[in-house]
Formats: sequence, C-alpha cells, structure tokens
Amino acid sequence: MRGAAQTAINGKIFHAAQKDSMAYLTLKSSLATFAATTVTALILTACSAQPGSGDGRASADAADARVVATVSGTPVYQRDVIDAARMIGQISEEDTLGPDDPAFSQILSEVIDQRLLSLNAKAQGLDKTPEAKHRLVQAKERILANIAVGARIEDRVTPDAVRALYDQQIKLRQTGQEARASHILFETEKDAKAAAKRLKAGEDFAALATELSLDRGSQTSGGDLGYFQADAMVPSFSKVVFALEKGAVSDPFESQFGWHIAKLVDKRTAPPPSFEQMEAEMTNFLTMDEISKLLTELRGDAEIEIKDAPAPEITETPAAPGPDVAAEDMPAEDMPAEDGASDEQ
Repeated sequence: MRGAAQTAINGKIFHAAQKDSMAYLTLKSSLATFAATTVTALILTACSAQPGSGDGRASADAADARVVATVSGTPVYQRDVIDAARMIGQISEEDTLGPDDPAFSQILSEVIDQRLLSLNAKAQGLDKTPEAKHRLVQAKERILANIAVGARIEDRVTPDAVRALYDQQIKLRQTGQEARASHILFETEKDAKAAAKRLKAGEDFAALATELSLDRGSQTSGGDLGYFQADAMVPSFSKVVFALEKGAVSDPFESQFGWHIAKLVDKRTAPPPSFEQMEAEMTNFLTMDEISKLLTELRGDAEIEIKDAPAPEITETPAAPGPDVAAEDMPAEDMPAEDGASDEQ
C-alpha cells in the first residue's frame, strides 16, 4: 500500500500541474462546445495550418512540379510523397521531405504501389462502378471541405489575432494566490508527531524531509513542492498550507495520502501565463471558433431539408434451441427429418 500511496502522491497531488490557464478564460465554455461538434475531421486538418506559414506555399509549389518517379507513364511528384508522409504521421504538417531524407525512398515505394493499384483498378473499369463513384464523390467533398476550412483559418487566425486574444484574456483573468511549501509525508500519526518533536527541538526541516518523507518526488529536494495554487492540491493539504504565515511550520495533519507536516516558504500573487505558454491554446480556440462561425454562416445561407427515413422492417426469426433442449420438447415442424425420410408421406 505504501508504494501505491507514493505513486498517487507523486503523480496526482503534490506535483500536479496547475489548472490549465484556459480555465480562467471567459471563452472556455465555448471552447468545450466547439470541441464537441461534428466537425472533428475538419478541425484536424485546419489546426495544422499555423498562422504566418505563407512561406510554405513557395516550397509546396516547387514540390508540386518536381517529378520524382514515373509509373506507366504517369508522373509521381515530390508533393505526393510529402502528402503520404504527413498522412501516416512520418512528418508534421510544417515539415517537408526530400530525396535525400532516409524515409523518402520507402514512402515513395508505397506511393508507387498505390499508383499501381489505382491504374489496375482503372484498367478493370472499377472506377466506373457505383461504389467507386460514390466513394470518389465523398472523398472530393472531404478534400474541398478541408480546403475551405484551411482558407478561412489562414485568413482569420493570424498572429495578430492570436496576440489580441491573449491580451484580452490576460486582462480578464483573475489571478489567485500561490504558495511555495515544503512537506514531509508519514504513514502514521505517531511517526508525524515524533518528527514534529525533532523539529521543535531545532532540527532542520529539509534534512528531516530527506531522511523521513515517503513522498519520493519531493524527498530529495528537502520536501520542496515549488509554487502552486490551492486547487492544485487536495483540499485538506491546501487548507493548512494557505493558513500558515511565511516561514511557519504546521502541526501534523492528515490527508487521504497519509500524515503531513508542512512549512510555508513563500506566498505570492500568481503571475499570468506568458504568451508562449498560451499561444497554442489561443490558436486552437480561434481555429475552432472560426470553424463554428463558418458553419453557422453556411447553414444560415443554405436551404437544408432533412427527410424522414422510413423505419426498417424487422422480421422476427425464431431463436435456435439451446443444447439443453430435448428433441421431444421441440415443435414437430421444427424437428429435423430422420436420415432417409421422405418429405412426402
């Protein structure tokens, strides 16, 4: 049990990250709403379009025109290989791939295989089947939808827009108090009281934490937990720590993880997160916000009619008898005919 308690403490309580800074944003509820919409596929593509990445178009144009192989007379472009690498996660959306890269030849081989299969399907006339036509239409719609979203994001989610949202939210953010504390974790009240006597006798808090604490995450640093806000800790711990005066040491107290002695090292107003810390969150929020706005606009301008589909007919099929059902318990019409029996009497 001791090991389990240490894992919970190190992983969830005393080294828990502070609440996501977006928790202080007035727009958080909207973010949650957008994240739950059915435009996930669009978001995945649009989120990869980072503001200020216009220089990438020039390299993309060059890759579009560079033939790296031919298959039965059809060209394979470097851009085809790059797109394939991005699709399988070999490279990020911002990265590129050239013939000198170690992974290039392998992905090119896979693109060639795909081209061969595509040409084979056309040779068999499979591209003319209703199934192929239906799936090609669906693929085209997805591609065009992603392009529409990408164009909107590139136009609206700019570095200036991201910075403006950050500045706005920092003004609205309510800063709280942070404490910097050290603690010693014990398994029993008896152990905690014994250590408290040693502290009152003048022994060093950090030395005792290194010697006695069961919290392996802070033990080697003299029990130091760094700065944290009250909601980053279990309430029973925060209540004691934030009530202490700077430099004061608590009496032994209990939490769900054991017995503690805590020392308040410092207390301060929590500094706001930097732009660099929040840039990705701001960008993601604006991205989803623009997608939602775009879809709202399009739905408002379109004539959409959802037709009621007829309910499917349900045909009840008698359940097969279980292995414990005797033949004599079966209806006569359900009993299998004996070998050699004629259907006619």
